[in-house]
Amino acid sequence: MKEISVNSKVLSISHNDLDGCGSAILLGAVFDDIEYTVCSYYNINETLIKINPNDYDWIFITDISPTLPELLDRLPNSILIDHHQTAKHLHNPKKHRYINLKYSGTYLTKKFIDKMYGKDLLVRYTKMSVIINDYDMWIHKYPISKELNDVYGLYDHELFRKRFKNGIIKFSKRELNHIQSVKDHFDETYENLEILEFDTIDSCFFMADTLVNELSQRLMEEEGYEFVFFNTTKNYKISVRSTMDDFNFGEYFKELGIGGGHPKAAGINADSEEEMNKRITFIEQDLYDKIERIRK
Repeated sequence: MKEISVNSKVLSISHNDLDGCGSAILLGAVFDDIEYTVCSYYNINETLIKINPNDYDWIFITDISPTLPELLDRLPNSILIDHHQTAKHLHNPKKHRYINLKYSGTYLTKKFIDKMYGKDLLVRYTKMSVIINDYDMWIHKYPISKELNDVYGLYDHELFRKRFKNGIIKFSKRELNHIQSVKDHFDETYENLEILEFDTIDSCFFMADTLVNELSQRLMEEEGYEFVFFNTTKNYKISVRSTMDDFNFGEYFKELGIGGGHPKAAGINADSEEEMNKRITFIEQDLYDKIERIRK
């Protein structure tokens, strides 16, 4: 597409997590006349419905996509940058819709800007983009990526964006204390975590409302599971975290018609406890049939 003027009036709509915030930070580094909106998957459709496209030159939707594709059609000046499995069908560069499952929303936003304006514009944000990609894509090569996500939990979306608007990742004493308190809380939570091991496959299921990514990673590291399932008390959605390079859970759940996500971080939808339990039981048996090495 043609180069967008940096003087354009821009609306940034991003996911309400670290990756979405990173995308917004990058856009704010390019455009001075910018407004920010933060969304979850529960209100993205409603948010897009309320937008008047004539109020902005360009509307960036990053790290999140509507469940109703027609909502993008009513925003001809929108640019979609996402990496979730559920958005794969929306990829259409002719309509400024860019979906790439290999990288995080922040990393893809930087690639988009680099391609349009040159890499020098956001060179100081390179480290931040790599760190957020490391955390969001479940790579976890750099310990600082988890620490940055912990700090994101200390602030709300707006405060975090303002705090790290220059792309410099250097923690204050308050932030370091928060990181340590999160670690202490995690150690206590992990020590008291109740897990339910499956009868036929070498995996487990647990329930927790916080630190679910960290708990999953520790279980896989210390107990040797290749993947684990969990649920929070907020809803009946079942999530999975995995270390498997040869099995794509996002595609698997999508093919079953019950969910989707990334290869190593995906989710199953359920509307009740009964449905949740039935789907867990089915998944256990189906994975037992499909993957011989995980059988007990």
